[in-house]
Amino acid sequence: MNIRSLLIPALITSIATAAEFPKTVPIPAGSFEMGDHIGFVDTKHGGDETPIHTVRLDAFEMGVYDVTTAQFCDFLNAALAQKQIEVRAGGVYLPGGGELLCETRTLSPYSRIGWDGAKFSVLDGKEEHPVVCIRWEGAAVYCNWLSAQKNLPLCYDTKTWACDLNKSGYRLPTEAEWEYAARGGLQNPYRNFPWGDDADASKANWPESKNKFRSGPEPWTTPVGYYTNGVNGYGLYDMAGNVWQLVNDWYQSDYYAYSPASNPPGPASGKLMPDGKPYRGMRGGNWYNGENGHSRVSNRNPSYWRGPLDPDHPYYHIGFRVARPVDAESRPEIKPTPVQNAARGDANRPKGGGQPPAGKQPAGKPDKPWLLEHATELDVNGDGAVARQEMLDEAVKAFGLYDTNRDDVLDAAELQGGMAKTTMGGFIKLHSKELDENGDGTITKAEMLSVSGMLFDKSDKNRDGRLTADEPSGGRKGEPKKAEGL
Repeated sequence: MNIRSLLIPALITSIATAAEFPKTVPIPAGSFEMGDHIGFVDTKHGGDETPIHTVRLDAFEMGVYDVTTAQFCDFLNAALAQKQIEVRAGGVYLPGGGELLCETRTLSPYSRIGWDGAKFSVLDGKEEHPVVCIRWEGAAVYCNWLSAQKNLPLCYDTKTWACDLNKSGYRLPTEAEWEYAARGGLQNPYRNFPWGDDADASKANWPESKNKFRSGPEPWTTPVGYYTNGVNGYGLYDMAGNVWQLVNDWYQSDYYAYSPASNPPGPASGKLMPDGKPYRGMRGGNWYNGENGHSRVSNRNPSYWRGPLDPDHPYYHIGFRVARPVDAESRPEIKPTPVQNAARGDANRPKGGGQPPAGKQPAGKPDKPWLLEHATELDVNGDGAVARQEMLDEAVKAFGLYDTNRDDVLDAAELQGGMAKTTMGGFIKLHSKELDENGDGTITKAEMLSVSGMLFDKSDKNRDGRLTADEPSGGRKGEPKKAEGL
């Protein structure tokens, strides 16, 4: 059997199921500062949540809840009927495949999925609890199945496990999408948990929590959406606690030092863990271990670190939720980022990756000091501050001085002449390579506005939409300073 043909829509018959398909909500396009804003440093991960860096994301949909045991069981029975999975010694695999998709109770005492030799069933009345004892590959195959049910393109090639991020089918969220969605719009100021800064065990299923499900045989999960007061601003439940949520990305501890700013796809390969294998990332924390269940919204974790028995610790606290990009086919081609040798904490990321020379800014890189240095010149209305729109208006005027053929695109010929005699004109001329986001040798007005807005947002530490020449250069008032070099 050609494994790459797995779950092609034409081969799948939609079935009536007891469980509904996962419900999703729209997450608006936008930008945010990804990373640790609180100053927490995980000694095991070595500051992998830094540097804080601006990320822009196109619109996508996100599962309101984690995928439930009943929903995953429906998928298993549908795929079994099409002979697209098989069971060997209690484990579920692709036909002839070597990657374990999930465990049944026969293989793991913690699994809530039963197998009687003919069909799968939900055990212990855990239909509405998140599915556990799954692997990343099992989550990927589920996403393909869900896409097929809704006549959407399939994102995963199950022969190579590559994910096509330019298809609008269901897939796991990227790490950037997950954090953006988990924050629920809380960016002024940035918070530690999906609902705020209070480590409130009554809002999530953590080791510190008390609920009627935390007794008897493990795993001690709660039904999805059980903690209604823990819902975030986008209407997402259980973004903290209950089960870890697998993300699409491989885990690389240094990825933030060279991650692209627009729709980061994750690294092309994973960091090798102590067992010599790469692992995918997971987010959101869990019911089992860690202070507050490791549930800070910025916390990163490779799926290797599961508990004291690693690498053989059970998967009884790992699940997933689905995501679906909006109109992904119209986006520029998105490929995983080649792994680079870049130091964590290097906020001055060169466009091509790597590290800048010590004590120097990479050539052509707009940086905060430039904008603050020229704040007085950009203060057109003379009120002592530069508003965001004020700066962008000046950028548009400067763009027009170069755009001689009035097509809203600057090519090399238009930029070869003299410098426009305005502050933002100088900015465009000096930083033309950085403004060319897609590397096609031209600068569109949209690209110019995007990078200019990012620069403003990076400089606006007070988050008040205004800049002055004496804008603070460190963290916001009351925010702990990050550890140097992390």
